[in-house]
Amino acid sequence: MLNGQGKPYAVFTPFYKALQAQAVGIAPLDEALGDWSLLKPADPACSVLPDSLQTLMQRPWAQGLMANERVGEAEAWTQLQRFAEEDMADYPEQRDFPALPATSALSVALHFGELNVRAVYFYLLALQESGAVDASGSQAWLRQLVWREFARYLLWHAPQSQFEPFQSKFVAMPWDEDAEALQRWQHGQTGIPIVDAGMRQLWQTGTMHNRVRMLVASLLTKNLNQSWRVGQAWFDFTLFDADPANNAMGWQWVAGCGVDASPYYRLFNPVLQSRKFDEQGDYIRRWVPELKALSSKAIHAPWEEPLECQMKGVRLGVDYPLPIVDLQASRAAHLQRVEAMKAPGNGG
Repeated sequence: MLNGQGKPYAVFTPFYKALQAQAVGIAPLDEALGDWSLLKPADPACSVLPDSLQTLMQRPWAQGLMANERVGEAEAWTQLQRFAEEDMADYPEQRDFPALPATSALSVALHFGELNVRAVYFYLLALQESGAVDASGSQAWLRQLVWREFARYLLWHAPQSQFEPFQSKFVAMPWDEDAEALQRWQHGQTGIPIVDAGMRQLWQTGTMHNRVRMLVASLLTKNLNQSWRVGQAWFDFTLFDADPANNAMGWQWVAGCGVDASPYYRLFNPVLQSRKFDEQGDYIRRWVPELKALSSKAIHAPWEEPLECQMKGVRLGVDYPLPIVDLQASRAAHLQRVEAMKAPGNGG
């Protein structure tokens, strides 16, 4: 699927519209299973986990990660059906609120092929035609599946974008290398509650809410000036749904060097985002329990409410770290770096 100039699409919305125009040509999967009689029976030994994996599965952290995982195609279809019936209608309005169970939680099943995207597409079309699901909600969710396909489309046409900036001018971006800052970010010890909540959710569950993924990525690449590649590597290491195409496109989008780039001058303010999408602080309290005693006013930026922290027994710098960076000063520094990169002689 190419644009009017015969080139690959590099912007999502035109790609989405072109795919919609061609949707009538998408055919359902063939239900015929074929002749399986010639397949060799599986070795019974394959049903037994190797000793090394059995040992690994006995470790508390592994058991914790797997506690909420329901593996297999049947479980995935059950989850999709529940989501379609109970939460899809509210998906457009609630998907950005990390404390709410408003998303499908099917990214892992899609990643490992427990669900086939084309089968899901026709399943939802059938539900729409029968009036069993809200059309606007299901269409909003399908749009996210198209975003996922767009990532694969880009990686196919620009395989170098998995490791190099899609916009070549960003090769000159002067990233810092700060091992301590990176480690604090990885471990959820930045002193920015919404960011720490997301990073701890990732470490403890192997997943992270999509809105929060953007916030943690923005802090790392723009406020801390760490390369998107180190963030991409950490997500590859920790995410259950880690995907080469999605991961590269998502990190480059936030960093401002990819397709459909969030403009390089736009930084997510994690405090404002936290107050907007986790107003009562429920998400933060779940993953950053040392702050659970704070009010919904103070929990988003405890350093701005030192008196309440003192009264509630939260010792900043002891029980919970002070912010790793000044958000306003680091924003200004990021803009200066980008302006310098754009200067004549620097590829601008």
